Amino acid sequence: MWLQRLSQGSLGIEDAYAWTVVAGYFLGFAAVFIFFRAISLPHTAKTLALALTCLPWTCMTFGLNYVPLRFFVVPAGLVLLHAAVTTKSRKSLLTATLTAAAASAVALGISPEMGFASLAGIMAYAGIVWLRGEKAGAACLAASTVLTVAGAVALVPEYMAGVLGFIAGGNNFPIYPNLHNLMFMSVCLLVMCPLISSSFTKPLDPRSPLAAALCAAGGLLIAPAFGRADPGHVIVNSVIPMTLMFSASFHAGPKLRWGWMAIYAVIAVAMIHISYWNHYAWLYREAQENATFVRANPGVLQVWQQQWANTCERLQGDWRPTWRKPVPCPTAILHIVESKTCSLPVASTQLIGLERLVKLQMGFKPLYHPIPVPEIFSPMQSERTAREALEKELVILPAYAETVADQPVDLAAYAQATGDWLSGLLLFPVRPTGIHEPFIAEKDIFQRILAQGEVVDKLSGLLLVKPATKRRQ
Repeated sequence: MWLQRLSQGSLGIEDAYAWTVVAGYFLGFAAVFIFFRAISLPHTAKTLALALTCLPWTCMTFGLNYVPLRFFVVPAGLVLLHAAVTTKSRKSLLTATLTAAAASAVALGISPEMGFASLAGIMAYAGIVWLRGEKAGAACLAASTVLTVAGAVALVPEYMAGVLGFIAGGNNFPIYPNLHNLMFMSVCLLVMCPLISSSFTKPLDPRSPLAAALCAAGGLLIAPAFGRADPGHVIVNSVIPMTLMFSASFHAGPKLRWGWMAIYAVIAVAMIHISYWNHYAWLYREAQENATFVRANPGVLQVWQQQWANTCERLQGDWRPTWRKPVPCPTAILHIVESKTCSLPVASTQLIGLERLVKLQMGFKPLYHPIPVPEIFSPMQSERTAREALEKELVILPAYAETVADQPVDLAAYAQATGDWLSGLLLFPVRPTGIHEPFIAEKDIFQRILAQGEVVDKLSGLLLVKPATKRRQ
């Protein structure tokens, strides 16, 4: 059905995104299979370990940043590189070099930190090859991946903005001794340290290059795992050492084998679901309420669709988006968007209709930090968002913007709310104490915009702010 709609040009934006996520799952599980092909396990144990490894992704997350392809592309690429290197043919060096470049490019294209993890893995692989005396092959592997990653970073430097934000601490959590963190740290010490030592002391062992590569890549991914430090991010970023632990536990004896599988099933599978539902249950409740409303008002969808059809016709914008899932159209503000170029720097799921309306303007260009989830972690980023928003004739803010901008942060209440939220997410009792006023990106954006503009109207629960430069014109 979706292929038919695609051929007819009626595949909606939501459909295209959903099928991209589906592709990320299917390709990701294919990458899991490639990774497991290189793991030394009997067939039955491998099947069970493979099933356990896939189970954390049964959490219904539709973000492209959480599809399994993102996290298994690196080990799968390293396994394919190892297969190319060990192939005995006259073109094996060229094949291995191209494979190294392709593995780095694909990983970097999916996610910046995965590109750097792939770079670390291939450099470690090249290091073992160098110790074997195969210096030409090692140089080709190292050069191909370094040039690929460095070239991409040089061509698109802003692609690294998210990485730089996390390095600076943006959106990070403190590292608490919860079960997920303790398990991850223990697995790294039990598996990766011996593998690193063995690979460098026994470089002639045919398994050494791949072992070193997996440890280097998995070691680099400790940073994103402990950067966010909640069960979900720890588990998905630790797939390399966790998978290697299945092989290590099997060869250590039946007690450790079954003990590890039980620990993984409880901590990495069951508890991650508890954390997930603690964090996302409200979204499911909201979706259920919306579905109940639509069922009780069967004609409302047709009304909304007609409103959007009329709006598109009236605005005569540069594009006609195929939004198949209708939402209420904010018709009360249509005349404003029609006559003025508007920006919407802050939004939410409740403002999705307004978000769509703004995008229908002629010549619309999104802000650098797009809504509804702008991922703003620093004053520098909020300053850019406010500056770009003020370049339009009007800035649209939610009605509560003035209150948020003027009201000081209640540190005690903020600490309590943060502690309750983190406790449910991390599955660990968190009781923070407020010391300094926190940086809240939304508050900072409101303050900057209201300081450089004037509220000219309040309409439908919104503030319309005219920038100071526009007032003088």
